[in-house]
Amino acid sequence: MCPANSTPSSNVEEVPTKTTVNDQIPLSPLTLGRVAWTVVDASAITSQQLSSLCFEMTKGAPVAMLESTAKGRYCIYGFTETDSEVLEYSTGILRSRRGDILQSEEPVPPHQALNIIENRTKMSSSTDGCSDIPFWGDLLKVSSNRSRNVPDFSFVFVERSMVLDQRTGNIYIQSIRPKDRDWILQIQDQVSKLSTMNQSFRSDKNISYLQHILADAKFAIPHEDEYKTLFTHCDDHLHAGNSYELCLTCEARIDIGCPKVETSFDLYRNLNKHNPVPFASYLHFPADAANCSGTTILSTSPEQFLSCSRNGTLDMIPMKGTVQRTPTTTLQDAYRILASPKEAAENLMIADLIRHDLYSIVGCRAYPLHTQTSHPNKIVACHYRGDLTPPSLENDIHDPHAPEDLAPHTIRSPLSILALNSVGTFETVYQLVSHIRAHPPPTLDVSNPHAVIEHNHSALHHVLPPGSMTGAPKKRSCEILQQLENRNRGVYSGIIGYMDVGGSSCWSVAIRTAWSSASEDYIADTSLPTGKDGVKSDDVDTLGSRRRKIWHVGAGGAITVLSELDGEWQEMIGKMRNVLNGFRKVKEEHPIWRSA
Repeated sequence: MCPANSTPSSNVEEVPTKTTVNDQIPLSPLTLGRVAWTVVDASAITSQQLSSLCFEMTKGAPVAMLESTAKGRYCIYGFTETDSEVLEYSTGILRSRRGDILQSEEPVPPHQALNIIENRTKMSSSTDGCSDIPFWGDLLKVSSNRSRNVPDFSFVFVERSMVLDQRTGNIYIQSIRPKDRDWILQIQDQVSKLSTMNQSFRSDKNISYLQHILADAKFAIPHEDEYKTLFTHCDDHLHAGNSYELCLTCEARIDIGCPKVETSFDLYRNLNKHNPVPFASYLHFPADAANCSGTTILSTSPEQFLSCSRNGTLDMIPMKGTVQRTPTTTLQDAYRILASPKEAAENLMIADLIRHDLYSIVGCRAYPLHTQTSHPNKIVACHYRGDLTPPSLENDIHDPHAPEDLAPHTIRSPLSILALNSVGTFETVYQLVSHIRAHPPPTLDVSNPHAVIEHNHSALHHVLPPGSMTGAPKKRSCEILQQLENRNRGVYSGIIGYMDVGGSSCWSVAIRTAWSSASEDYIADTSLPTGKDGVKSDDVDTLGSRRRKIWHVGAGGAITVLSELDGEWQEMIGKMRNVLNGFRKVKEEHPIWRSA
């Protein structure tokens, strides 16, 4: 094995016996190195098929998949095993486990735990993966916003993975495990079989069973009077000058049957039919004897938090200001509504907070030479069409919004404002979107993956928690909201994403997200009323009782001095409803998810 900060030798191996798999899909040569990979041209295969394949092949193991079900480009599937390593940090303890076996348990402060994670990534660093895709392997992660029955953060180490490029139809099969050629060829064979199958091999029985489970769902929705009381307290703090903007949130709870047959993946698929987004994710950490909480996360997030490229470029795309999409609401209506000083101020304050965070990372080396902004109270006269997915290497993809290349020794701003208060269109909402980019400092050696990993990890730690979910100023707003909400948000308003052995990473904000913890599962008396069909048999265990699971769904919105009570309540309930619809009705399959 060559040193981590050098370029490993790699070689290209032609598959010797045949040029196609099952005479369906042409094979590309295998590239062997620290990252072994090949690419399959399979444009007829959909992300639904690949996600089903990933789920079926990882049963009993931690499951991790990050998908773009609308507008985005890449989908990432981790092919884990029951003994794949999971790192979890909770109540000051960092635990490492493989399946049911606890490997280590160490009391450390949060910053030291994150440094341990960074060093683990450096140990696996590489430069020989495919430059066309953002993920080669390493860590998929979820970070909660203050712990409540879930760890502060959870990582699963992904040695084997598959990446779908929805723009080209290419499927990349890769492994960072030594001498793993046979597995890559096995997955090529599995992928080839998908081209002759139906769009998804999740059977009608799965869908029918999910309908049965949802028919028995019980909903606990935030009460309007309680929300109005919290709104009034926020308004008092704002007028007292304690904060400029407070992101007030509430939570719904859904109580559904918890059968022996795992239904969370079908529930995730159903949520994405109702609300396709650029940053969907399904993560399932099985409960076991090693103090694992058994966390499951179903995310349909439209919002990118932070992406870090392999050359150290940092991009943040906050969303603030929302209009619900209805059959009668047009894009022009959204422009008119979002052009109000109240909506524009919501986004502008968070964009300014993010600019401050990023400046403190890359350093204020000069006055800005390149800014693309508008009057703060007006909408930019264009529709935001930025790529809401982890970018490939910036050198390989031309960004029409990026500043022009500068001559050597020219001083420029470390930041570029690529969009400010632009309107983005999503399946269920229109959102105000800003895009702030921090350029890598000139002292960063981008050829050294250790240096890039250190830079990008430092950036992530510095900008947490997401400012769009706290308000401004961040620290004081967090203190106020913790007191007012009087609850820990759990996974909601945390982040979900990956760290890559090549140095890149990308994170979404955990909004429009449902999560559950096996620690909250309980047994209900069978004498309680059943669902509409009265069926109990599949859900009754040997104790003669029914197992139940609690799902949590958070929603909120930014409160400023210009906010109106009724409007904020309707916005919060509308966002929550977009997720709850996935727990109320099974929607028919949309067979193909492809980026526009």
